[in-house]
Amino acid sequence: MELFEGILVLMVVAVILLQISRRFSLPYPSLLALAGIAVAAMPFMPTIVLEPDLALAIFVTPALFDAAYDTTPRELRKHWLPLLLLAGAAVIITMLAVGTVGHFMGGLDWAAAFTLGAIVSPPDASAVSAVLNRFSLPRRTLLILEGESLLNDATALLLFGTAQTMALHGTSSIWHTLGPLSLAIPGGALVGFVLGKLFLVVARWTAGSLSASIAEISVTFGAWILGEKLHVSPILSVVVLAMTIAGDAPSQESPRDRVHSTALWGSLTFILSTLAFLLLGMQVLDISEHLAGISFKSAIYFGSAVFLTTVTVRFAWIFLYRASVERAMASSDMPFPPAKVSFLTSWCGIRGILTIATASALPPNFPGRSLIVFAAFSVVLGTLVVQGFTIGPLVKLLHIEQDGSLKNETEQVREQLLRVGLDSLGNRTEAAATSIRRELDSALKQVGRLDFSVQSSGIDKLRRSVVDAQRERLIDMRDKGEIEEDVFQALQEELDWAALAASPADDLALEEV
Repeated sequence: MELFEGILVLMVVAVILLQISRRFSLPYPSLLALAGIAVAAMPFMPTIVLEPDLALAIFVTPALFDAAYDTTPRELRKHWLPLLLLAGAAVIITMLAVGTVGHFMGGLDWAAAFTLGAIVSPPDASAVSAVLNRFSLPRRTLLILEGESLLNDATALLLFGTAQTMALHGTSSIWHTLGPLSLAIPGGALVGFVLGKLFLVVARWTAGSLSASIAEISVTFGAWILGEKLHVSPILSVVVLAMTIAGDAPSQESPRDRVHSTALWGSLTFILSTLAFLLLGMQVLDISEHLAGISFKSAIYFGSAVFLTTVTVRFAWIFLYRASVERAMASSDMPFPPAKVSFLTSWCGIRGILTIATASALPPNFPGRSLIVFAAFSVVLGTLVVQGFTIGPLVKLLHIEQDGSLKNETEQVREQLLRVGLDSLGNRTEAAATSIRRELDSALKQVGRLDFSVQSSGIDKLRRSVVDAQRERLIDMRDKGEIEEDVFQALQEELDWAALAASPADDLALEEV
């Protein structure tokens, strides 16, 4: 009961802080992490320690699924080179650089130092998405950063497992783990693909019912758990699962099921990420009190050095890649992103729950465990606070132009869809067809001249005013006792769907905070 009460307190704190974040345009992950430290210091708050395996399953899985569902394999293939260099090479180089600092400055043996490097190397999917979604950044930059955060976790976990095995059992044991590790990536992808195809079969049976939501949640968390049980990459299991479902779901899923699913995952991901960042901050005091044989001052110096190393390596690697590719593309007509976009990409290396969970998962007898865990927390807090709070001002300072390609492409496709709608009416002349044809013609004339995200046709505006009048009368009848509550609920739902159908796109999406 004490734990449940503590969670309720955190939820109340989260609501207050999220509104502060909304009011002052602050990144809520950074604000929540700082607040978590203050909440942990309150005498009435119970000690809540993240259980590593549970934290990974609960907090990482939905964020991965939600992000991967909106990312297609085609986009990953299109940007394969920067993704390979960020999600693969950058993780490895960061691990080597941090491992060197850990060995010479922290006194860790090489295997333990590389374990620390693997722990802090991957930027966090939920943290990066939560911070970047507030800004109108170039589409290509967003796609690359989101793709990186999906794939680098798998690389980091493989490196973490290898380095941890070497630290605990010596270099001779590594040969016994290389075989299973080499199968982890294809095995995880296979698990996700098979579960995705099975889910699409089950989804036909659960369509139109609330049990579809249970099926979605079960298969998503089941993909992570099955990946762990089979000793393959649980991250790739979830990512491939989401992409497999997303590929076939649009043609199979009804609009109502799709609305429910979007609302479900949006709410679930946001609630869990909010709790994760608060709990993350709450771990700091507990970690600081358990520094075995190390002065707090020395630990601060070491944690700062590791944080600076992770930031510096990302900058150096991205600009080295940029210089090499820019020279190779000098004679090409292909546009190259400006340096200020590369600078912003370099600054978006925010770490989060994966780093904390893997650090906490180290066994008690792991060499240098307390120092490694403290350094990992230092990197997470450093990136969340320093980078998280400064990304907004940095975007303004760099004067990064808004990317209008999404709007332009949307307008072009919208025009095609309107013409398809007209063609589908054929030569039908009944009153309903005439009315719909007139509405589509009106919309076609407005393409390119109006922003459809905030405006709609005159017919839609008139339709919303009619629905508003109907709703007002329905509520009045309910309040006067002229109709029963079940009748009111049924008709209210009908009016809600009618209002949504006549509303512009911006009115359909909730603000994140």
